Amino acid sequence: MADKLESTWIDKRKDTRITVNEYYSLEMSFEKSELVYRLKIWNISKGGFAVIVKDDSEILQYLKCNDEICVKYYTEKSPSKPEILKTKIKHISKGENNAFRGHHLIGLEIIEKKLSVDVNTKNDC
Repeated sequence: MADKLESTWIDKRKDTRITVNEYYSLEMSFEKSELVYRLKIWNISKGGFAVIVKDDSEILQYLKCNDEICVKYYTEKSPSKPEILKTKIKHISKGENNAFRGHHLIGLEIIEKKLSVDVNTKNDC
């Protein structure tokens, strides 16, 4: 069944996607939430990259298009030295095809970089 789903899915986005190799996950936290959300980066294009969250995830109530937030990014090379980067939320799209049904795609774009920080540092820019 999985093979059939993959073969029928067509990506209609304009930019070609590639697998992320610099950053593999990110962490978001919000003043109104005690939770820290750690998400795997799914793919990247010239204009940004995407993460996937379930439709019922509480993180969706904290995200709005065009918001600029501070996000902690982790690399495979230095997982104990994440970077805090100012990030813009480009889009929040409900997954409508079989590959993303039950999920939202969150499009992100890094706006500016900050120095590497300790893993326990709060996500402040």
